[in-house]
Amino acid sequence: MPARPARLTIGDFSRATLLTIKTRRHYHDTSLLEAAEVDTHTGYRRYPTSQIPQALMIKRLRELRMPLNEIRQLLGAPRRGRRSIYSPRGLMLSELNV
Repeated sequence: MPARPARLTIGDFSRATLLTIKTRRHYHDTSLLEAAEVDTHTGYRRYPTSQIPQALMIKRLRELRMPLNEIRQLLGAPRRGRRSIYSPRGLMLSELNV
């Protein structure tokens, strides 16, 4: 049986990514970066450590003032097509290794 990936509480995930808990909840509620697991009884959210790079990329794009809708489209785009979709921001995206 394969090992289950490490899961972080919303607080631990927020500390690891430097995103506030309020921001994390907003990203979850708007389906930008959803928790892998939500306890049906407590509502506690847990995030796999594998989501940290995506959260950091979102954080950096927001620092560069990219709107959430554009970030959502970017994350949903196939990896090869990302630069062509966002050609005006091509330099910025190449710096992020997206």
